[in-house]
Amino acid sequence: MRFSFGGMPMLFYCCALLLSQPIHAQTTSEQADADARSETPRTTWRNLSDVGHGQGLHPLHSEDTVDFRLPLPLDVDYANPRIDLRYAVPVQAEASATLQITVNGTPRELIALASLRLPGEEPESGSTLRRADITVPLTEADLDQPFVEVSVSANWYSEADACSAPGRQRFFRVLPETAVVYELDDQPRTSIRGYLTTLSDDVKIALDPWLGAEAIRAAWLLTRELKARGHSVSFAVPGEPADVLISTRESLAAEGVELDPDHDVELLEAGVADARQQLAIVEPYHVDSIAEPWASLLAASGYGESLGAALQGTASDRVALQRLGADVNARIFRDPTEWTFRTDILPTGRAPSALRLDMVVPPSDEEAPLVVYILQNNIVRGLQTLPSEGGQHSLTLPLNEAGLYAKDPVRVVLKGQSSQACETVTGSGYAQLLDTSALETVESRRTPETLAEFARGVGGAFSVHLPGDALGDPAAWVEVLANIGSRLGVDPRAAEFSSVTLPPVPDRPFIWLGPQPPEGFSAPIMFDRGRIQVRDRYGSVLLDSEELPGIHTASLVRKGDQRGLWLRTFEQGVPDFPPGAESATGDLVFGDPRGVLVAIDTRNDAVASVAYPERTTWMDTLESYRGWIFAAAWLLLTIVVVLVARKMRKNSL
Repeated sequence: MRFSFGGMPMLFYCCALLLSQPIHAQTTSEQADADARSETPRTTWRNLSDVGHGQGLHPLHSEDTVDFRLPLPLDVDYANPRIDLRYAVPVQAEASATLQITVNGTPRELIALASLRLPGEEPESGSTLRRADITVPLTEADLDQPFVEVSVSANWYSEADACSAPGRQRFFRVLPETAVVYELDDQPRTSIRGYLTTLSDDVKIALDPWLGAEAIRAAWLLTRELKARGHSVSFAVPGEPADVLISTRESLAAEGVELDPDHDVELLEAGVADARQQLAIVEPYHVDSIAEPWASLLAASGYGESLGAALQGTASDRVALQRLGADVNARIFRDPTEWTFRTDILPTGRAPSALRLDMVVPPSDEEAPLVVYILQNNIVRGLQTLPSEGGQHSLTLPLNEAGLYAKDPVRVVLKGQSSQACETVTGSGYAQLLDTSALETVESRRTPETLAEFARGVGGAFSVHLPGDALGDPAAWVEVLANIGSRLGVDPRAAEFSSVTLPPVPDRPFIWLGPQPPEGFSAPIMFDRGRIQVRDRYGSVLLDSEELPGIHTASLVRKGDQRGLWLRTFEQGVPDFPPGAESATGDLVFGDPRGVLVAIDTRNDAVASVAYPERTTWMDTLESYRGWIFAAAWLLLTIVVVLVARKMRKNSL
């Protein structure tokens, strides 16, 4: 019995020990698998579409170079970095043509276009382009910047000009799928900039209600910056995991999250508040440091209040053409040679006043001098003849403010004036637009008359008027403001928030999100007059509805020279700014989440007009009896004339 009872514990422990070994081995194996999964790198990329080039890039001239930058992650270790270049070249390219790829100023690849023609390969029917791709590995020297610079240029080698070889195809295109690719681990980030540059494509923001206007501004600014980096931004519902928390210190403390007292923006360790690492933003919600270019300086895990300088304009402002997209590298001069730059990315409220060009040009024949032309929207806006000796020249050309819809790039064309261009050699020396070339701007004095021009008047502070209950559901309203801001180029740091119960500040542009326009302002459409009809120039009804179900409207409201952007709100839900409304050619836009349906310039009734058939005014009544009124007035006038004539005849007798 002693053996039996005394041996039972020993036997039990032996069995337990034997059984525990495979259990322990299984747990260790599972843990190893979990660790392996957590350390397995994920392939990440940022392509041209993510950084705003959704249509890809192509040269505007056969000798131009395509330059672009792709962002790299900061403060993290990543493996196998490379450029995945996707491009398209002409099917009938010249046999000796090559494509050169330069990374960070160093030539890396030289591709013979003839080698892309595989034996027996036939292009698609009707296609003039042949697609190809190449992978360019990045070196350690390429990884010491927050971005990688890539240049793609073609060399066609032929000396024949366009007159003797009109059938040549000299163009190529860098496709929007071109990307910088790398393998990234899922380890916690040690800096805010490292966290922001390694976020996944889909980013969730958790925004507590009733935090105030500054929290909405912070969420708006953060949303704009994340979308500019190619992320899709959504807002988490309560209890849902999020990548960014916008809350108060008290609310986070109630969940067991203690922030450093000196930090208003802090990176939280994974597992503290959620299963993922998070970025917390608390009062006073001043996060200007998150916006570019300051975000590249966030090398620590926490920062205090960040409030940028006030956005103030000056009487005159100079913007380097290089900042506006002009190529400032030397190039072989071919007649003509062309540079382009954009004016639609000027600071809001600024308009071009003069163009300062510093150029180096080759010598030319006195009988065929070189002439600089300035063109926009195929309109010559300036020209100047250059001396025949060549060399460096400085030109100042005055520019009038562009027309209503001038969004095309400005073209600087250097062209010879020979009357027999086909008898000359197209290549003759080098030409360069120097980096000191600049565009002089002044405060825009043009009153915006279209939605596309609204941002012209937003040079400094502007007002945003929200419904009173918007602070209780801020996420939906931040999404609307982010769409407006990104499409119109409006900076949230200059916004001052108010309610739709208060009138707009005089002489200041504003965004109005309410059911009716502000009192005293005229709107191109009203919703308190019953059924709405939109008619074309021939009187045909294009739209006949009352509440326009599923349709959003954006319109420009006016009072003297003051302008506002009105998005009508509904009893349930929030308005939307239709995609494409930023380039609409009118002051009234009907649209849905897929884009603009109708854009109307209501000041020009010859195109389309808005009517309210259920609303009748005394003017409408007079209009309906216009014929009878005209006949009665004519009869009365005739009687008066007859009576006056008879009286005059009687008096004369």
